[in-house]
Amino acid sequence: MESIPSANAYLAAPVQPSMAWQARLAATPRPRIGLTWSGRAGHERDRERSIGLRAFLPLLETGAAIVSLQKEMRAEDAIILKDRGDILNAGEELADFSDTAALMSQLDLVISVDTSVAHLAGALGKPVWILVTHVPDWRWLLDRDDSP
Repeated sequence: MESIPSANAYLAAPVQPSMAWQARLAATPRPRIGLTWSGRAGHERDRERSIGLRAFLPLLETGAAIVSLQKEMRAEDAIILKDRGDILNAGEELADFSDTAALMSQLDLVISVDTSVAHLAGALGKPVWILVTHVPDWRWLLDRDDSP
């Protein structure tokens, strides 16, 4: 437990793509929050971990800039996202983890269900709030209010 969390990030975002995102988001207000609300639909426990985008719409009332990191889009969520001009949909521009890391480097916080996005944020040393299922995996450490 003394070594968790690591004192330093153990991954770094690529410099050039990070600078491109920095320029693109320059006029975007802070805080900037990256959001991933669902995992791969084919995952055996997806029903337990994924949430619809609609549940996160109250975040838009906080004044924070919301950036969608969502790659795979469910039909209902795609409709909501298309109708919202106040969520930057970056998911289609993220071809791999290095692209995602570059964008995350310009965010203040990542909020995610238990997906690779949450793990990448942690590896980058980015603050991340993870929404876990009501019966979380033991690795998240049980009987606590946090998970280092």
